[in-house]
Amino acid sequence: MPQGNETVSSGGAITFDRESTTSYEAGLPFTVYAKTMPVEIRLQTGTRLGFKKRIVEINAFVDNTQHLQLNNNPVPFRSFDNPLLDSAEPTFTGVKRVNGVLGYSREQSIEIGQNLPLKMTLLGLEYKVAVSGGT
Repeated sequence: MPQGNETVSSGGAITFDRESTTSYEAGLPFTVYAKTMPVEIRLQTGTRLGFKKRIVEINAFVDNTQHLQLNNNPVPFRSFDNPLLDSAEPTFTGVKRVNGVLGYSREQSIEIGQNLPLKMTLLGLEYKVAVSGGT
């Protein structure tokens, strides 16, 4: 579970607000950000470059991941079947599906981010697209 920002003393010691159950891992904070190229749809009738598009569904293939954001929205990794919400964020391997992505645009793309110091390995993305004015 992420702790707040702390200062390292001249002797190399760090004092945390809460005790750890097993261990601590310290590092510098940074934000991960990536953006896909715009969606280009090719059909038998031709391309749909000039049409407005909307990404309807995103499937993120992840490995040993605890945190991920798609289009600035956090992807849920914790389920509420565990009553211990103060425990560490669980890791997940598999497909995380995000539905209901809003907004039409001619230059539609997917933004990937992470702003918490947790594990993230993104193996790939798959998505479904709706086209305004033709499919």
